[in-house]
Amino acid sequence: MGKKPGSEADAHQLRAWFEGFMGNVMRTLPYPEHIHETKIPIQAPDGTIITLHRFATREMAESPTPQPAVLHVHGGGMISSSVSLYAPAIANYVARAGLPFFSVEYRLAPEHPGDGSVTDVYAALGYLSAHAAEWNVDPARLAVMGDSAGGGLAAGAALLA
Repeated sequence: MGKKPGSEADAHQLRAWFEGFMGNVMRTLPYPEHIHETKIPIQAPDGTIITLHRFATREMAESPTPQPAVLHVHGGGMISSSVSLYAPAIANYVARAGLPFFSVEYRLAPEHPGDGSVTDVYAALGYLSAHAAEWNVDPARLAVMGDSAGGGLAAGAALLA
């Protein structure tokens, strides 16, 4: 028989450790000052309001033509982390790729077990597709990516699409 899953307290201890560690790592990254963040409230399938963050330059936001974009999903084992913690890395992705990034603040386990995380990511993908013109995005050129566990959630959302 396999090992029993850890307790909710174990998850919270791991969350605190991981966020402290990743906070130290992310603070070493320079934040490109020309990248601006916009918070967009969107609705998850169960009616909960979650936040989608747009990271873009002014030029990207004001471009006369729709452009490709990336939906980003942060890592953290699906139990920890946040878009704000990953913001320096995301801003650097934008600066290097020359594309706007949208990153979803999905709900974390153990408070939200089951498929809630992937449905939050899928909701963000659906929102971006449906509201592409509003955010100057070409919905035919929308990529989905994630860091670590976020990669699994990104793949799950892509499969749902």
